[in-house]
Amino acid sequence: MAPRSNPRRNRKSNANAAIEKLTDIWRKTNSPEIQGKSGSMIVDVARRNRIRMPFIVRTRFCRNCRVSLNSGNSRTRIRKRKLSVTCIGCDRTHRYL
Repeated sequence: MAPRSNPRRNRKSNANAAIEKLTDIWRKTNSPEIQGKSGSMIVDVARRNRIRMPFIVRTRFCRNCRVSLNSGNSRTRIRKRKLSVTCIGCDRTHRYL
């Protein structure tokens, strides 16, 4: 008999691979519906498997209303070397170092 594989060991690597594929889709598409859905799936996979999202997705995606942030629906400010991104849709402020 062949040894059985441990699904917990492969879970995080499978989740990272899925997040990378969804991030590629999220970056390459121009459709707001596809960007929103793929970004929402990235957040779901990351939360379910307790792993961090890539930095580009964390900074350009509102985790509250799950919309892709661009210059039309967000306000970006830099104060004292800190990046502050405010989603205009839900008025949530994300602060990054």
